[in-house]
Amino acid sequence: MTLVITPYYRSGDLKAIGTLARGRMEEEVRQRIRDLPKNQMMVWKLHGEASPTQCLSIRTIDDDNMSSSSTKRKAKLLVTQVLMKFDTHQSLMIYDKKTGRLLASKGTPEAPTRIVEYMVLEKRMQMDGRWYIRDQLYPGTSVKRTALNSF
Repeated sequence: MTLVITPYYRSGDLKAIGTLARGRMEEEVRQRIRDLPKNQMMVWKLHGEASPTQCLSIRTIDDDNMSSSSTKRKAKLLVTQVLMKFDTHQSLMIYDKKTGRLLASKGTPEAPTRIVEYMVLEKRMQMDGRWYIRDQLYPGTSVKRTALNSF
């Protein structure tokens, strides 16, 4: 999961997820939070970038028929999506809350794991606002056109 969402995922903050993610990504993270066992504690740390973040692709969708205003006239919808590559060093440890025993880990603070993530960020350009995480792509899998085209 992305370095932006993980702190909120770890704390179980469902409200914050809606301010950071949209679409399939929001649904997936909310479900992961609900499924997280209550007797476990996650300790996650971003140790830094392995290489600079890269913008791999930019696309803008311009459709006059996508939305309408309250005056019933059609308004232009302009959505921009960017595919970003994050190459970082991270560690994640999962502990039992009662005993403090380490249950699982991916990397350690002394030897973090290199994590490469591909995230689709989206912004509705006609509105002042923020960029949202729309989706996460995985190397070696086909792109889900429906997920990327639905907004």
